[in-house]
Amino acid sequence: PKKLPTWSDYGKAWWVAFTNTLFIAVPYGYVIAEFLMPARDPSKYWGGDSLLVMPHWYEVFAQFWVFSLLHEAAFFYTHWLVHSRNFLGINLYTLIHKKHHTFTAPFGIACVYAHPVEHFLANITPLMLGPLVTNAHPLVFTWWLIFGLYSTACTHSGYAHWSIPNGRFHDYHHEKFEVNYGSMGLFDKLHGTSAEYLVQEYGITKEVDDLSKEDASADKKKK
Repeated sequence: PKKLPTWSDYGKAWWVAFTNTLFIAVPYGYVIAEFLMPARDPSKYWGGDSLLVMPHWYEVFAQFWVFSLLHEAAFFYTHWLVHSRNFLGINLYTLIHKKHHTFTAPFGIACVYAHPVEHFLANITPLMLGPLVTNAHPLVFTWWLIFGLYSTACTHSGYAHWSIPNGRFHDYHHEKFEVNYGSMGLFDKLHGTSAEYLVQEYGITKEVDDLSKEDASADKKKK
């Protein structure tokens, strides 16, 4: 059956989004704008030699791909971490991440319905990583943040339409919990955490067969 959020759900999500933005995102952005950005040399911006010179469109395109790959890696591993139920004896899922999984059928604003620690570690930091590491032009940095916020809202929207980032991949994560940790699926493919989803959506079974062979091999070694 189709699950739809209630007005109460919307209210809870908006309040958490507001507090996370006010107390986590704004101070984070202030530190970057006040201390990190001025400390960078404008003559070394990727694709430009001053604050007034914008990179060419193909350089911006290339930067977005690099940002996306760095975000995918950082988000996958931090997301996987907060799903841990025994990290150094600590149940991080219950302590931190369970809040975000309140909604098994999420909606746009629920993308930032998260514990403050998670919002800092797994939401904001992976998004900021690419532009900071590559010394991106401030305007490109801004475009990337807008794209990132739009994309994560779409992937939590529950909609799957060609005109927006597909929400089905992450929606499946909210249904099953222990699958589809990343945003692009690259590291899920690498670690085998998207196998069930690929079978369900596309009928792709090779990854599942490989995992079954690995499990069978491990069982034989135990015997």
